[in-house]
Amino acid sequence: MESEKSAVASAAERFFRLYAKQCLSPDEDSLLALLESLHGLNDKLRKGEQTSLFGSAEFTALKALRNLFHHEKELLHRIRIVPAAQFPISTDLLILCLVDRVLVDQAFDKMPTEDRLRARGTLKWYGRVVNIQPCIFNVAVDVYEVLMPLNLDLRAKDFLEFQECYLFEQENGYTHRVSGDLICLAGDVDAIFKTTFE
Repeated sequence: MESEKSAVASAAERFFRLYAKQCLSPDEDSLLALLESLHGLNDKLRKGEQTSLFGSAEFTALKALRNLFHHEKELLHRIRIVPAAQFPISTDLLILCLVDRVLVDQAFDKMPTEDRLRARGTLKWYGRVVNIQPCIFNVAVDVYEVLMPLNLDLRAKDFLEFQECYLFEQENGYTHRVSGDLICLAGDVDAIFKTTFE
């Protein structure tokens, strides 16, 4: 039992390490590593703690994308990770993680209808592309909230920094989640994402 708890703790710390990289200096490889770590953490939670992330619509969405990219890694070139400041927009995140809409539809195709509808609502859809970064941000909150009742001994720097932010938000009445909405001129969104994927 103690070794299973230790495995969950290690998987949790790895997830938060990769999550920090995705927020600060992401690329296609860091995205895939993050999705793989999320998948692995859920497996360890199910085995070692008899809990899971399946209640999270964000997890459901990212699990479907992970499964697609895991089996068809060549599709990763159809992702663009760009700083939000590169565009004439306002948003509550520094990074846009843009995935070709066709890939998201393909990943969601085999899901039960109810799961697919829940998962779709966690993403930001813009014509030909989908911004998955808000989903990534919000799933980290779900992971944290699943981990807290388990009383794991988590000491990794990236986890502790996340926890500090979470507790600050809690103490000051701020929401833990982001909307991921983009604010800009109506015609700019299509133009922005069209140039990103050309």
